[in-house]
Amino acid sequence: EKPGVQAFVDNHIDGQAVTVLGRGKLHPALNPIKWKVTAWLNNTFNGIGAKHLQAYLDEFCFRLNLKLRHTPVFSQLLHWCAVTPTLTYKELTRSKPVLTVPWVVWGSKAKWKGKCLTLWNA
Repeated sequence: EKPGVQAFVDNHIDGQAVTVLGRGKLHPALNPIKWKVTAWLNNTFNGIGAKHLQAYLDEFCFRLNLKLRHTPVFSQLLHWCAVTPTLTYKELTRSKPVLTVPWVVWGSKAKWKGKCLTLWNA
């Protein structure tokens, strides 16, 4: 909830150290990267589904990191092909583990909240 987020920011974050944009908003400095990712996915693959999104985002990050380091793509790609085990389609599309909701582990939201508040000395 918005009041809870604001209370946390007021109590635990130095306002001069962090710029808070709000929940769900992307930091403006990341917009050019977001636009490049979107353009690359649309121009290269004409869009993709959620099933393969993470693999393509990994590839984009790989390419971007090489570009930022001024490293030749081909030699680095050849190296990684030689040392990385094969990723099969079955592995790529397998169900991914999902973290358990914290209060399920603690038995209830109240117990989980109490433990968190105790840790934060609140």
